[in-house]
Amino acid sequence: DWSSDVCSSDPFTVTSGGMSGGASMVLQLIILYNISFGVFNLIPVPPLDGSHVLKSLLPWQLAERMASLERYSMLILVAFLLTPLPEYIMRPMVTGIWTFMSMFLSMFF
Repeated sequence: DWSSDVCSSDPFTVTSGGMSGGASMVLQLIILYNISFGVFNLIPVPPLDGSHVLKSLLPWQLAERMASLERYSMLILVAFLLTPLPEYIMRPMVTGIWTFMSMFLSMFF
């Protein structure tokens, strides 16, 4: 059953079962990378899309203050990536999405 291969409980370990080991690993990594890129893009740090979502939800005074930070967006992004914060933010979210997907797929496969 391929869903048990792809949807193990921990997305950061690669397993193989019904599918050949290489195909299972590639499929798991494609899914994991897509989830990770989506979660990373929604982090509210300029210039990522999450900052635009946050700006649209904030009152206009705070949104304008946040918009004024956009000229420093690359510096903010590099500084953010040099800290351990991305892992603390992304790992629980990616694991949660992976677990939800595995439970959802197990209903059909």
